[in-house]
Amino acid sequence: MASSSDDEPRVVAIGQGRQDTVPGVALEWLADASLMPGSEMTFGRAQYEPGASNPSHYHPNCHELLFVVEGQLEHTVGSRSISLSTGSLLHIPKGVAHHLQNTGNDRATLIVVFSTDARETIWVNEKSA
Repeated sequence: MASSSDDEPRVVAIGQGRQDTVPGVALEWLADASLMPGSEMTFGRAQYEPGASNPSHYHPNCHELLFVVEGQLEHTVGSRSISLSTGSLLHIPKGVAHHLQNTGNDRATLIVVFSTDARETIWVNEKSA
């Protein structure tokens, strides 16, 4: 159970976070400003079904780290396409547009970490990009 004091240890388990769903993608945030005040970062787990992807977007106020727990993915970061697999860690710099697709035959699971507890996301309009 989460504590109300910023200087006390807190535990949030899978299933106790905040759910966020994009078609084919299940996100669960376990730490951010609202879930774990004082954490100074955002932490979550993302699960992508085979073929699922997220829309192109960027974060103007933070860096992002993606760690692949299991799966095969293709991540477009700026103009680069990067293949990721189990055990890969990807750093996405602040302000760089990116999107991810599960290119494998099985569900892919990632750990997502942002360098702020108040992440901003700007969705990129694919038609004007």
